[in-house]
Parts: sequence; C-alpha cells; structure tokens
Amino acid sequence: IRISRQNDKISFLTFADDTLLCAKASGDGCTQLKSILDKYCQWSGQAINYSKSSFQCTKNISRLQRTNFQSILCMKEEATLGLYLGCPIVDGRVLKQTFEDIVTSTRKLLSKWKANSLSQAERVVIIQANIAAKANYQMQSFLLPISIHLKLDKIYRNFLWNKDPDKKSTNFIGWDRICKHKKFGGLSIKKAEVTNKA
Repeated sequence: IRISRQNDKISFLTFADDTLLCAKASGDGCTQLKSILDKYCQWSGQAINYSKSSFQCTKNISRLQRTNFQSILCMKEEATLGLYLGCPIVDGRVLKQTFEDIVTSTRKLLSKWKANSLSQAERVVIIQANIAAKANYQMQSFLLPISIHLKLDKIYRNFLWNKDPDKKSTNFIGWDRICKHKKFGGLSIKKAEVTNKA
C-alpha cells in the first residue's frame, strides 16, 4: 500500500492475488482503508496476510505519523515496494542498487556448478544456456545500468576461465573477441549490454 498526500480518493492496481492501494497520508485515510479491508475479508471470506503486506509513505511524512499508520494498518513500513514477479518496482530514481539482486542471483547460480570439474566447452554452454539467460526476464522490461552489464560480463568471464572472482589475473583471450560470432573466431557468448538492448 502506498500512502501519499496527492490522492484523496482510494485508487488501486490489482494483478492475480496482489493489490496496490493508494490513499491519503492521514490517520483518517488509514482508518478508512483498514475498514474497507476488514469489510472485504468479512464479505468475501478471504483473509489478508498482514505479515506479507506493507505500506510505503512519501518522504514528507514524519516518523510519528508513520508509526501511527503502522499501528492502524497492522503492517510494517517498507522503504521500497520491492520485487514483483521478479522485477523491482521502481518508484524513484533508478540506482545501481535497484538491480543489484540480478548480480547476486547470477553469482548464486554459479555455486551449483564446480567450474573446475567442467571442460571449457561445457562452461561456454552453461554461460550461453543458463547463466546469461538469468537476467533476460528483467532485461525485457528495463535498460539496466552499465555498471550491472559490466558486473554480469565479469561473472561470465570468471566462470569461463575458472577464476576466483576476487583475484585479478589476465585472460588468455580478450572478452570482445570471445563474444564474436563463431564464424569470426569467437564463442558466440553475448555481452550483457547487447542482450539487454535486444
């Protein structure tokens, strides 16, 4: 639930079993909203999971007001709206941290495989078919910051050469050459930026 001063009316967005409600940032607005939610539960026989629900306020709302809203709504306050269907809900300026989860989840994916037990050809296939595809879903909706593209490329490179991500060492062949099509002498690994633009 996003509470803002800009709306006097309760408006909403609904998809499947998730609902985003907008209301005036006041004690009365929260009381009215909680009353509507309680009536909905009573009439429909459904229950709202308040432990999974949260509200968000604009920056001009005081700490005292936020605490009051929290007690009325029986839910916690969140700084951001978080992820929805795997994509971040952007409600402000896009920062590097907005998409840092993509880098983290790609790194976690690598822990499934022991690169030293795979041949280089097998590592190339894993990069193309699995690791590089991890960010595709978010890339369909967002143009990621260049820093995220570079981090993803570094993850692919380190896995290809079976290198410790924390140690610096030279690569045998430049990344630009590796990313060329096979008929031009490369391995047809797509750079993150190219995939994102596509």
